Formats: sequence, C-alpha cells, structure tokens
Amino acid sequence: MNATPAHVAAVADLSGRVALVTGATSGIGRGCALGLAGAGAFVYATGRNAERGAETVGLIEAAGGQGASLRLDVTVEQDWIDALESVRQRHGRLDVLVNNAGDIGFGPLERSSLDQMREFRRINLDGPFFGLTHAWPLMEKNGAAAINIVSTTGQRGIANAVAYSASKGALTGLTKAAAEDGRRAGIRVNSIHPGAVWTEGLARMMNDTLEGYTAKMKENRATPLARPALPA
Repeated sequence: MNATPAHVAAVADLSGRVALVTGATSGIGRGCALGLAGAGAFVYATGRNAERGAETVGLIEAAGGQGASLRLDVTVEQDWIDALESVRQRHGRLDVLVNNAGDIGFGPLERSSLDQMREFRRINLDGPFFGLTHAWPLMEKNGAAAINIVSTTGQRGIANAVAYSASKGALTGLTKAAAEDGRRAGIRVNSIHPGAVWTEGLARMMNDTLEGYTAKMKENRATPLARPALPA
C-alpha cells in the first residue's frame, strides 16, 4: 500500500523508451506516468485537462525524469491522431501505451439507461480501441507493450454498476483479441485489473477519507487485505 514511484522505477530499466499514458492527470494514470519516467522512459502525460497534465510533467521533471504533456480526450478519434502525430514527429516510435483513462458510476440496474451504457462504452472501450489502432504503427517491431487498465469488475461484475461492469468486461475481451494480433506485430498486450485504489476521484465519489473507507472495507470483506491500494 505504501509503494512509491521510486519502488516502481526499480523494477526495470526503461532508458531510451517512449511511453504514453492516458488519464495521466491524476490517480492511477499519474502513478503510472511517474513510475515509467522514474524507470527512465520519456513519458507523454495525456488527459483532457492540459493544466493537470502539465502538473504531472512537473512532478516527473522534479524527480529527474523527462516528459511532455499532450491534451487528449480518448473518446475523440482526431485527438488520438493529433497526439500520436506529435509522438511520431518527436520520437518516431512508441514503446509503451497505457490505456488508463476511464470513468465509473453506480446505479441500480432497473434505473440504468442505454445512454449510460453508451457513455461508459465511449470512455472505457472506444478510447482504448482508438489508442491501440492508431498507436499500433508506432509500436510494431519495437518489442512494445500496450497495457489496458481494466478492473476486477471486468472479470466478475458488481451490483449497481451494470454499465461500468459491461464496458470493462468488453475491454477484457478487446485486450485478449489484441494480444493475439500482437503476436505477429511484436507487441505485447496485457490488462491490469485493480480493485479499490484510493485516488482523488474515489475520495470525491465516496465522500470519505482514507481511514473511513478502509474501515468500511474491513467490514464488508470484499477485499482480502481489507485496504485499498495507492496509485503507485
């Protein structure tokens, strides 16, 4: 739980590699960006909020790393085209793609709507699909890796989150199929399925503190270690 970007950076040497992280303006995405940069990669920190992206790059540079901020709404295909063109012009390659940007929401099944289903699909499925398809040419033959941040709900589903669970389940399928296509392209495609991760967004959504949320986890026993993870 107390892992830091420095611990993450010690896992591998990514010197000379180029990475792009979506949703790098906060939470898990920012943790990924800091860890990759600490390991030596040049990191493109992307998100809809350019100022928050610049904050992430500032943290990267303060720790001795290198990076750049790009505005990217993952649901807009042209944003992907523009962002990856910037990567191509500056580096000519992409070694790591982290499809992290996503959204979560809750509500009973009987009050769910098709509009909600479509909105979660746009963010949690269409975004990674755009990323993989448009980044693929920059990743081929590099021994590159694409990482989709999914969720435990993509494997088992949870109550009161049918649209979210469905979108994450679909992303699991997309990951498996892309991994098969990646065999011939020299690209590894994997998914990570976090459970509860204590981020700014979760704090706002739950209207709780880390201590209070941890106490509730101990009561419901849904997570064996009875505590949330931290972004790093």
